[in-house]
Amino acid sequence: MMEASTQIRLPSVRLADLPVTTRKQIIEIYGEERCSHKDWILLPELGSSIGYEYGNAVLKFAEIAEAYLEEQETSKLESLMKLLTEKYTLNRIDSLIERENVELRADYLTRNKLITSYDIHVLSGCKSTNTSEPASRWKREGRIFAVRGRKTFLYPSFQFLNGKPRPIIKAVLDIIAEDFSSWQIAFWFESGNGWLDGEEPQDCLNQKEDILQAAKYDVGITIG
Repeated sequence: MMEASTQIRLPSVRLADLPVTTRKQIIEIYGEERCSHKDWILLPELGSSIGYEYGNAVLKFAEIAEAYLEEQETSKLESLMKLLTEKYTLNRIDSLIERENVELRADYLTRNKLITSYDIHVLSGCKSTNTSEPASRWKREGRIFAVRGRKTFLYPSFQFLNGKPRPIIKAVLDIIAEDFSSWQIAFWFESGNGWLDGEEPQDCLNQKEDILQAAKYDVGITIG
């Protein structure tokens, strides 16, 4: 059972006084409404990502609503409510998308083998005392890509062969790097692709032409 998260006192603005569309928007955005004497109790859904912001939005809306209702400015009130609800709906959607992205990234990190710049330093046989080399240079040159872990950059291991970058990785990055973020690149390599009969690009690195065709198609480059 839900508990009242906040109680908004609106002594001269009752729910029944508001336009129908406005009442529906309040219910849709802030959840079930209940009337207790002349107070509203607004109950958001459990786990709502709006957080504490909704209370501030309603309080601000209440002040403006009362002023407008006194002058029967219904059309202006509806427009105002639309702006308020759209803003907080977008915030909620953005929050849900971000949470989903975090979950997808965490899942990727557990399913794929990733190595650090230090690992690459050892595997490459680099003699530099700087253990971020040659990974940082190869990344800067567009020969490999990395995703951000909790504390450092991590490099999907499929990019390397005998401690060196596979040439096909740079060829693909030359095509998609400007359009895709590093995480989008990672997901692209591990997603089934129609140009590869549903196989993942990272499992078909020897099929150079097919992979390049797939990359071009996915960024909208016309394939002749």
